[in-house]
Amino acid sequence: HMLPDEVANYLREIGRVLRPGGCCFATFFLWNEESAALSRNNPHFNFPHDHGHYRLMDEQVQAANVAYQESYLRQNMIEAAGLKVEQAHYGYWAGREKAACKDFQDVLVLKHTLSST
Repeated sequence: HMLPDEVANYLREIGRVLRPGGCCFATFFLWNEESAALSRNNPHFNFPHDHGHYRLMDEQVQAANVAYQESYLRQNMIEAAGLKVEQAHYGYWAGREKAACKDFQDVLVLKHTLSST
């Protein structure tokens, strides 16, 4: 429920307060080739409004639901905050089989990459 500047700020703060080697659990709507293809068949939950590296479900309520281009999020926001993706678990929001998913949203386990020295 956050726009790009807010997400970047949260990730920087996580990177600032997380101890070196520490992990955090974060949820997103990740937009990639698979989720784009799956969501075409899901008229009840999709992100039709393209803003480049993110997409909106509703232009009128921009922060309601925001999907992030996965590669952009990883490279330009997560890594820039001194974090890396340790695990990715894709959710069933886009139309994946619910039983094969851990959660509705996509889950990223992020690890602090900077040393303490």
